[in-house]
Amino acid sequence: MKYDLKQNTYTLSSGRRIYANGGYLGINEDLSVHEGYDGTVIDFYSQEYLTEIGFEKEPLTASEQDEICDFMIDLWTKRKATPIK
Repeated sequence: MKYDLKQNTYTLSSGRRIYANGGYLGINEDLSVHEGYDGTVIDFYSQEYLTEIGFEKEPLTASEQDEICDFMIDLWTKRKATPIK
C-alpha cells in the first residue's frame, strides 16, 4: 500500500486507489473505516448494504480489506514502539 501525497490516495496492490484526505484512515467500534478528517466511509460492507444506503462504489475485496488492516496494524505497532518525546 503506497500513499500519494499529491493525490491524497492510497494505491493497493490490486491497483485500486482509495482517496484518504491527508493520508488519514480510521476505524470505529462498528468496524466502519473512514478517511480524512470528514469521514467518508470506505466500503468494507457488502454491495447489498452499500446499495441500500445509496453508496455507489464497489465494495473492497477480502484481500483489499486485509491489506488495509495489515497496513494500519503495522503503523500502530510502529507507533507503540516509538517512545514519546
